[in-house]
Amino acid sequence: MLEINLQKVVHVVFLAREAGIGAAVLHDFIDALNVDEKAQLTAIAWVGRGAFEPEDFDDALATATADGLPSVRMVL
Repeated sequence: MLEINLQKVVHVVFLAREAGIGAAVLHDFIDALNVDEKAQLTAIAWVGRGAFEPEDFDDALATATADGLPSVRMVL
């Protein structure tokens, strides 16, 4: 189950796709997220890219947490 606010996920997607907004704005927004939100965002990205199946979201989240939280910027 997602613990991150869906508005934050939508905002990240918007910032990532909006060509007129610089990457720095996206990076600043991600940097302001707490550790749990960054882990959730990483897991969502992995599921979206097919690294994990949707039903394995909990495993993706555990991996994001266990890996010392890889850079969300790099994942996105």
